[in-house]
Amino acid sequence: MLGQLKTEIGELSKTHLEEAQSIASFAEVSAHEATREAKNPQLLKHSIGGLESSVDGFEGSHPRLVALVNRLASMLANMGI
Repeated sequence: MLGQLKTEIGELSKTHLEEAQSIASFAEVSAHEATREAKNPQLLKHSIGGLESSVDGFEGSHPRLVALVNRLASMLANMGI
């Protein structure tokens, strides 16, 4: 899934570099928060919310990216339970 995300972010970065960097950063932070030994549910929720918000507006132009981020966010949220 992370390989797919990297590919999709690479495509987005051709036209929206800052947004692509934001998505990558939020994905990294979300993964970190979900896999921490001492989980903080507030931080995980916040980071996943940022990840989801970072793809707002790309449903039409990058639907695979949005779908992938939504799947990743759900998976990370489930890991943090």
